Amino acid sequence: MRFLRRIRRWHVVTAVIILLVVAVGAFVATQRSSTEDNVNIEDDEQIIPVRRGDLIQEISITGSLSLPNRETLTFGSSGVIAEIMVEEGDKVTEGQTLSVLDKEDIAALEESVIQAKVTLRDAEDALEDYMTPSELDIARARKDVADAEDRLRKAQDALEDFLEPQSEVAISQIEAQIAGYEVELDKIAEDIEDLREPPTQLQIDQARNNVSATRVELERAEEALEDALAGPDSIDVETANHNIEVAEREFSDAEADLGLASGDWEDRLDDARENVEDKAEDYAEVFSRWLGVNAAPEAFDPEYETALSDLGVNLEALFDLSARFSDLEEGGYYSDGLPADDPSTAWSEPTVFLWLNLNPTDIQVLCESDDRPPVAGACVQEEFRSASEAYVKALDNLADLETQSDKSLSAAQTAFERTQNMLDRARDTLEKLTKPAEEVAIRDMEVAIWIAETRLADAEEKLEDMLEPEDVSLSVRNLEVQAEMARVNTRQAREDMEALMEEKDETERAVLLEDIEVARLDIEDRRKDLQDLIEPDPESLDLAVLQVNVASARVALSQAEQRLADATIAAPFDGFVSKLDVEEGDEVERHTNIMVVVDTSVVELDGGVDEIDVLETRVGATASVEVDALPDQKIVGEVSSIAAEPSSGQGQGGGGIVSYPVTIRLTVPDGVDLPSGLSAVASITISEERDVLLVPLDALRGAFDSPTLNVVMDDGEVVETPVTLGNSDEFLTVVASGVEEGDMIITIAPKESEAEFDVTSGPD
Repeated sequence: MRFLRRIRRWHVVTAVIILLVVAVGAFVATQRSSTEDNVNIEDDEQIIPVRRGDLIQEISITGSLSLPNRETLTFGSSGVIAEIMVEEGDKVTEGQTLSVLDKEDIAALEESVIQAKVTLRDAEDALEDYMTPSELDIARARKDVADAEDRLRKAQDALEDFLEPQSEVAISQIEAQIAGYEVELDKIAEDIEDLREPPTQLQIDQARNNVSATRVELERAEEALEDALAGPDSIDVETANHNIEVAEREFSDAEADLGLASGDWEDRLDDARENVEDKAEDYAEVFSRWLGVNAAPEAFDPEYETALSDLGVNLEALFDLSARFSDLEEGGYYSDGLPADDPSTAWSEPTVFLWLNLNPTDIQVLCESDDRPPVAGACVQEEFRSASEAYVKALDNLADLETQSDKSLSAAQTAFERTQNMLDRARDTLEKLTKPAEEVAIRDMEVAIWIAETRLADAEEKLEDMLEPEDVSLSVRNLEVQAEMARVNTRQAREDMEALMEEKDETERAVLLEDIEVARLDIEDRRKDLQDLIEPDPESLDLAVLQVNVASARVALSQAEQRLADATIAAPFDGFVSKLDVEEGDEVERHTNIMVVVDTSVVELDGGVDEIDVLETRVGATASVEVDALPDQKIVGEVSSIAAEPSSGQGQGGGGIVSYPVTIRLTVPDGVDLPSGLSAVASITISEERDVLLVPLDALRGAFDSPTLNVVMDDGEVVETPVTLGNSDEFLTVVASGVEEGDMIITIAPKESEAEFDVTSGPD
């Protein structure tokens, strides 16, 4: 008896029963008159036939139109507004220029773009120089190696000085002997090498490079002395001051960008987290609605199939449509009540029972993702699938936003640190330019020039010897004999030295030995630097820093170009200007609200549906919308959203009808403008049964659970006949069994002011 549990007044009954079919009206009237003459009926009763017809039910939603798609426009940079090309209410087209900043602000933004390009070029040049070093850089690295070797010699000399013998004369003699022997050994080794093999082209090239490097060293030392004596150049000081101003401006922008990026990403992440919470609650509500499982959203796996499996739920077995209404037979529901909830199952047996036996709409258990649910029903699997997909999509979106946020904030932090370092370097440069040279520094520069001159002379002499070698008359054998004698003498001299130094302080000696070891390690590092310069290591930290500098410079250029582009406001879509917050000449910040543009192509109807109809309303359902301002035109729409909670202030025990907000997206015809606020009514079909037996509700007799109809037989006898009923509206009900088309039944006669109902609107 579903209709007995569904008796209520629909908001709109779209299928009003048509008047008597003219073609059979005369016959029916004659038949009725003849029958009524033979049957004793009351004055307020009449006899009518059981006829076939259509039972269509609709939901009517009344509300007003709104334009939800709107965007608040801002400049991406601070400045003064030069021109506003529109006023409030003006129509705009996508891409139309609406407002611009003044020329000075745009010029400053263009300068920032140029400076960012210069910075990017410098970073790329530095990276290129690292990957392909110049001859000068290689020469400098070789000089560093030579300096390290010189420091080793000095450390060795310091050790020798420390090992002072008891007799200064004796130690001086031994030192002189060792030095002489070492010089002799070196000379003999060179002579032997020269005799055995002439210098190679590589050695000659290395000697030439050494000459070039020492010459560059001498020139730089002379220039440094000249610059120190001449004092700072005014142009250099002016350039340094300008660089500080530029660095301060970029540092301020980078600091502001970092703060804005942090706030912006936090807002976007908060919105994404709220969306995840909303989708999670919607997902959990599906389990509560269909299975009676009430739990927090995190208790369910986001993939609905996994979640159902965890609960031990098989939808097709649980919602077995072949067993529908079987519990309503005699001895079933009405005698024993609702089935008890089984504590061994995760779902609620009473909830599943109510869906199978007391739900008035059609149920489809399984369906493909592209299948549409029944017109007046629902697909169980689709509701789980849709809620699950929305939940998973929200989770994925949050994860993507968190990844993008980390990358964006890292880039902003890198740009901030880079501009801070650039500002520090600019200030250090100015300080060095304006600081007067000290006498000690001048003397050091003069000494550096003298050393460079000495090294250049030695390098040139060595190169000349290679290009014009002497004619050595001594044989290699004689030289080897001389070398062996020198070695013997050197060993003896060192043994004498060790004997004299037995009484020295071992601690201080250990320190000097450590200095020698440090000097040796320094030589190894310098040689490695030289090798890295000639053959760069693709995994070195220096290369990584240079690559990060290039990436940061590109981000800074992109931001500068975006700020320049944002100095002009353009319409994001076709629409109109609904609000204008500034005037020409106003000074604004980069995020000051300038105007609001509303998209007129997206129109929605905002209304409500009561708690009885909300379960039968589906997102995606087609609606027919009538706008009061367009009385002769119907507009197609689609249900885009249904609130999960009733309107504010309802559903809290306050009484009255509970209403759930519903939004319908309209497909606006070309050439039609629908302003916000217009009243409109939307009709949504929720139930449709064609060619079924219909009788008036006033004809029903019997008890609630055993309805009957008074059927008039051919001999005039009135027989109370049990019937099985189906769906009903406010006036008619479907008869599933008990009578046939054409049977004459007794019903309440309509009042004179009311139209006589006819159930012959279906096919004859």
